[in-house]
Amino acid sequence: AAATVACQVPQTVGRSIEPSGFDATANGIDLSTIDTRGTDDSSSREFDVYMPTAKALQIFESRIRLNPRDHLSMIVAAQLHLREGREQSSHARLEKAEKLLRQALAIAPSNRGAQAWLVSAMVSQHKFREAVDLADTALQDTPDDLFLLSAKGDALLELGQVDEAGKLFDQIAKTVRTPGMLARLARLAELRGQPDQAIQLVGEALAESVRHEERAQTTAWYEYRLGILHLDQGQLDLAEKYFARGRGRNPTDSKLVNGLARVRIAKKELASAKRLYEHSIELDNSPATMALYADLLKQMGLTKESIEWLDNADRMMQRDLATSGTAHFRDRALFLLNHDRNPEQALELAQKDMESRQDIFAHDTLAWALHKNGQTGAALRHARIAISLGTRDASLYYHAARIARAGADPELADEWMQLAQSINPHAPFLATSQRP
Repeated sequence: AAATVACQVPQTVGRSIEPSGFDATANGIDLSTIDTRGTDDSSSREFDVYMPTAKALQIFESRIRLNPRDHLSMIVAAQLHLREGREQSSHARLEKAEKLLRQALAIAPSNRGAQAWLVSAMVSQHKFREAVDLADTALQDTPDDLFLLSAKGDALLELGQVDEAGKLFDQIAKTVRTPGMLARLARLAELRGQPDQAIQLVGEALAESVRHEERAQTTAWYEYRLGILHLDQGQLDLAEKYFARGRGRNPTDSKLVNGLARVRIAKKELASAKRLYEHSIELDNSPATMALYADLLKQMGLTKESIEWLDNADRMMQRDLATSGTAHFRDRALFLLNHDRNPEQALELAQKDMESRQDIFAHDTLAWALHKNGQTGAALRHARIAISLGTRDASLYYHAARIARAGADPELADEWMQLAQSINPHAPFLATSQRP
C-alpha cells in the first residue's frame, strides 16, 4: 500500500520538536507533527484526511500558485520539502524549503513558525552560524519559544559549543520532555562520556514515541539510536536486537540494515553481512553504503570487486560534493583518508569542515588528515581536543593513539589504544587498521 499521511495542522508546539539528526526514510510524512503556529482552524479542518506526501505537497503548492501571498501554505510546503530533503539527502529539497520560508517571512516577518523552521532549515544545510544568528534575532521577540531554542541548541552542538547547547536543552526539558528532547539530552550525555545515561534517555524516548503512537519511521529512529549506542560500546546482542526491531517497524531504512550488517561483521558472519549490504544498496544506493560494502569485500578477499565498489562510491561522492559541498566535507575526507586516496584533498576538505563546524569530530577528522599528511605535531593538538570531552568513541582514541605513536610517544599511544579497545573491542579498525 502507498504510504499515507495525516494532513492535520495543529496549533501547539509539543511533539514538533524532532530528534536531533532525524532522517527517517518514509515516503510519507505525518503532518499532524508539523507545527505552523499561526495557521487558522479552517486549514486544519480541511485537511483532516490521509494522503500521500506528494499529494499533500501538490495541494499546498497549488494554493501558493493561486495566491502568491499565502504564507501559511508556504510554511507547510517548506516543512514537507525539509522533511523530504532530510529523508532523501536532497540538497535541492532543503534549498527549496529555505526559499519558501524566506518568502513567507517577506510577507509575514513576525510569523514564529516560519522563523523557527528557517533556523531548522539552516541547520539541515550545515549553515550553523547563520542558524544561530537567525535564532537569536527571532528569540528577541519570543525568548521562550521552545522550537527556536531547540533549533539553536542543535546548531550550537554542531559548532562544538556543548555546554551552551546543554543549557538550552536543560531549559526546554524543564517544560517538555518529548521524545525529541530526550534524544537531544541523550546526545549530550553520549558526547560527555556517559553512554549508559544516553541509552536510558533514548529508551525513554522510544517508550514515549510508542505511547504517543508516532509514525513507525519515527519510532524506528529511536531503535536505530539504541542500536548504535550499544554497538559503539561493543554490546553486539543488544545492538542486533534494536536494529532488528527498528527494521521491523521500517523495513526500507538502509541505516538499520547497515547496522545489522555491522553487527554480523563483528560476529564474523560475513556472508550474512554481505547479503545485508547488498540489500541496503538496493534500497538507497548511497556511496557510504558502497564504501562499507567494499571494505567487507576486501575483508573477504575479493580485492578486485572491492576496488570497483570503492571507485563507484568515489564517483558518487564527488558528484555529491559538487552539488552540496558543505554537508559532505567530512564524509568525503574520511572516505579518502580511510582508503588511502588523495590525502592532500582530504586535508583540504577537513579544513573546510572545521570552518563550518568545530565539534570534536571536526577536530578528529582534521587530526587524522594532518597525520596522513605527515603533520604530526598539529595532528596531536587536534586529537587532544577530539578526546577532551571524554566521549566513549573508540575511533577517537584509536586515531589519537596512531598519531601519538607517529610522534614518538609510545606510552601515550599504548594508553589511548588500550582505551579504544576497552570501549569497543569489536571495532573493525582495531583489527584492520581502518576506521568504518
